[in-house]
Amino acid sequence: MTAIPTRSASGLRPAAAFVIVGSVLCLVGARAGKIALADDGTQPRNLTQLPMPPVTFDLVDSKGTPLAISVDRLELVMSPNAMWQAHTPARMAQLLAERLGAPYTAESLLARLLPDRRGGVVRVQKDPLRLDAASAARVAAWIAHGSTDPEASSVRVDGMWVQPTQVPGAYELVWDPLTALSEEARDAHRAKSTIDWSRRIADGLIAAVHGEAAAERTDTEDELNAERKRIWDALLPTQFKSVVKEVSPQVAIAVFELLKSERVQKHQMELVRNKKRMYPVQAGAIEDPPVEILGRWGTLDPEKARRVARKELCLPDDEACTPAQLEALSDLTRAKVYQPSPMSGVELLAQGVLRDPAWQERLVQQSEEYLFLANQVPRQPAARVFQSLTPASETPRVVTSIDLDLARVVRLELERTLADNDPVLAQAIVLEVATGRVLAVDALDNYEMSGFLPTMHTFTPGSTMKAVVMTAALDAGVVTPEEPFRPFGGHYKVGTREIHEAEGQKKEQPWVSASEGLAFSLNGVLVQIGLRIPADRLRQDFLELGYAQYPGSGLGGERCGMIPQLPWKPAWSHASVCFGHEMFVTLWQHAASFATLVRGGEYLPLRLVDRVEQNGRGWELASASPRRVFSREACEQVREMMMLGAREGTGAKVNCTDLVMGTKTGTAQKVPGEVCLHVEAQHHLEHAGCTGSKGCREKLQGQKAHKGPCYTSSMCAWGRLPDSDQELLVLVVVDEPRKGKKFGADVAGPAAVAILKEALGHTSAGVRGEPVGPEGFQPFVAPAAVLSDQPWMEVSGAPR
Repeated sequence: MTAIPTRSASGLRPAAAFVIVGSVLCLVGARAGKIALADDGTQPRNLTQLPMPPVTFDLVDSKGTPLAISVDRLELVMSPNAMWQAHTPARMAQLLAERLGAPYTAESLLARLLPDRRGGVVRVQKDPLRLDAASAARVAAWIAHGSTDPEASSVRVDGMWVQPTQVPGAYELVWDPLTALSEEARDAHRAKSTIDWSRRIADGLIAAVHGEAAAERTDTEDELNAERKRIWDALLPTQFKSVVKEVSPQVAIAVFELLKSERVQKHQMELVRNKKRMYPVQAGAIEDPPVEILGRWGTLDPEKARRVARKELCLPDDEACTPAQLEALSDLTRAKVYQPSPMSGVELLAQGVLRDPAWQERLVQQSEEYLFLANQVPRQPAARVFQSLTPASETPRVVTSIDLDLARVVRLELERTLADNDPVLAQAIVLEVATGRVLAVDALDNYEMSGFLPTMHTFTPGSTMKAVVMTAALDAGVVTPEEPFRPFGGHYKVGTREIHEAEGQKKEQPWVSASEGLAFSLNGVLVQIGLRIPADRLRQDFLELGYAQYPGSGLGGERCGMIPQLPWKPAWSHASVCFGHEMFVTLWQHAASFATLVRGGEYLPLRLVDRVEQNGRGWELASASPRRVFSREACEQVREMMMLGAREGTGAKVNCTDLVMGTKTGTAQKVPGEVCLHVEAQHHLEHAGCTGSKGCREKLQGQKAHKGPCYTSSMCAWGRLPDSDQELLVLVVVDEPRKGKKFGADVAGPAAVAILKEALGHTSAGVRGEPVGPEGFQPFVAPAAVLSDQPWMEVSGAPR
C-alpha cells in the first residue's frame, strides 16, 4: 500500500480549522495545484486545493496504549545550489534571522544556509573544476582580470583564488560565497542581477577551464546551460538542506511573506509540511522511543532518494528524460529527502504490512484537504478565502504484540544486570510459546553500539545449544532419556582433544542418564550423544530452526549468524557444535529455536503485529503456517529434561517452585586469542569510521579489558502458572560480564526468572517481587500537541 489515510489525533473540529486557515495554511498552500472554474456570466476564478501530507499509521501496544503517533510541523528547507545562484547569502541570512527571532542569528543561519562552506571557504573538488597546471593558470588569470576578454577592463573577482593541492601538478579552486556573491561584488562587475552575476561566474569559469574548447562545448543554448549547471554543481554541491526543522506558527507567516517578497522559488527554499513522529509512552512526549524495538523514522539521503524516486516513476537515466520528467523526478526526490518515513524497528515492519495491496480495499484512505478561493485582481496580490474542509479518514492503528508494562520491567531488569555485572551488553526477549508473539524485547549496552542488537549482535550460544542437540538426537532415535553415559570425570576425549567440564558439575559420578547430562549441562555427555547424529542431518536441523539464515523480521538490519560448513571433523566442528561452539547466533534466532522445542517441534517465525484497526473495525493478521522440525515426543522429553534442570540442575538456584518451569543455562568461554568484546566495542566507540578490517582486529588481539577469560552468559526459562495453559519463554543473554560472576544462572538467571514471573503475573507488576514506584511506571498522558486542534501541522573448558 503506497498511501495510508490521515486523521487528526484529537478529533478535528471544523470551527478550530476556520481560526487558522486564514494564516499558515493558506500561505503554505499558495503553491498547491489550482482548479479553474467559471460560473455563467461571471469572471473565471481559481480554487486552490490544499491536501495535508498523509500520516501512515499509529502504533499501539497489545492493550491499546499509544506507542507512536505523528503530529504536523512546518520545516524550512532549501537547495543551497539553486538558492545562491539567484539570491544573496548575507542578505537572506539577515532577513531570515529577523523573522525567525531568537535563538537564530544571521551568523548561525549562515552555517546552515551554506553547508559546503567550512572554515570560511568552499574547496571545490568536483569536475570540471579539478584543475591541472594549464587550466589553473587560466582560472587564476580570469579571477585577477574578471573576464577572459583581454580588451575588457580589469576588475578582480573577490573571494576566489587558486592554490596547489598535495597532489603534484594538481590545483584547486577555493572560494568564499559570502564575498564572491555579495552585493558589493555584483556592483563592482556591474551585474544586472544576482542571476546575471551567477551566470557570468559560470561563463567565465567555463571559458577558463576549457580554453579553446569552450566554444565547442557551448555551441547551443542547451549545451551552455548544461555546462553552467556542471560548474555550479561543483561550486555548491549540496542540493538539499533542512535549515530549520520546526518553524513555529507564530513566525511561519513572516517567513512565508519574506520568501514571497524576495521571489524565492519552491526549488530554492520553501516551508514544507512534514510529520514529526512522537512516542507518548511516558508523561509528555519525547523525541526518541524508550522502547528500542519501535525503531525510528528518518529521511533518505539525496542520492538514494533520487534512485528510489526514479524507480517509482519508472524513468530512464537523466539524459533520456524529458524536461517534464526531470521536474517530476526532482519534486519526488525532494519530497523523499524532506518527508520522514520509517527506517527501522516495528515502524518499518508496520509500514511493510500496510503496503500489502489487500489493505487498499480494507482501509479508507482520504487525506485532509482544504479548499481556498483565489481571486486575482489586476496588479494586485491574489486574495485567498477559505471555502471548505474535507476531513481526513481515521488513521489506521497497528496493534502490536508488545506489552508496554512488561517492556518496562525488561528494561529495569537489564539495567540491573548491567550494573551488577558490567558486561558489554545485555539483551532479553519474552515470547508467547504457542504463537511466537513477542511480548517484549530489549537490549542495553555500555558502548553506544549501533543497530537493534537482538537481530544484529551475534554471540556464541554455548550450552544453551545442548537442548537443540538433545532434541535432534531424540528425534533421530540415537538416544533415549534413560540411557546411561560416563562423564569421564570431566576429561572425555575425542581423538586427541579433551572435552572439559565447568566447575561444580555432576562429573565425578561414574554414570549419568542422558536426561541428567542435559539437566546438569555435561559437555562430555552431549558430545557423545551429538556425535551419533550424522553431521549433515544435525546441520540441516540447525538450518530448519533458522540458524545461519536471515530471519526476515521486517525490523531492518539483521545478521544471519554462522554454523560451520560441512564436512565436520568429529573431534572439532562436530564435537564443538554439540555444546554450542564454532557457531554464532542472534537473540532473535535463538529465541525462535527454543520456542520450537518448547512448543512441541513446530517452527513459527516470531511476530510483532497482531491486527490493524480503523473506524471501529479490526483485521487480525494471518499467522504463518507452522513447519514441523522435530517430533512432539522428542520435544516433550526435552521439556522434562529442562524441568529437571530447573529443579535440580544448573537452573536450581533461580528456580521458582510456584511455577511449572524449565531452564537451560549457558556459559560460553571464548577461545584464547579471540578479541575481547570490551576492547573491540571501546575501539569502535572511539573510532566510529572503523570497518572492523582483518588488520584492525589483529591489532586488538591479545588486549584485555578485564582479568581472566571472556564469557557469554545466558539463560532460557519457560513456564506457566499451575492453573493456566499459557506458556511464556524468556531468553536473556549477557555478553562478557566482568565483575567476577560468569555462570549463566548467576549472571542471566536472576533477570530471566524475574521477567518470567512478571510476564506470567506472578509478581503483579513488580520486579523480583518488589513493587515498582512512580519512577518506574509513569501513566500515559497524551501530549498537548495531540489534544489541540492543529490541522496545519566455548573452547574445551568451562562451557555451561
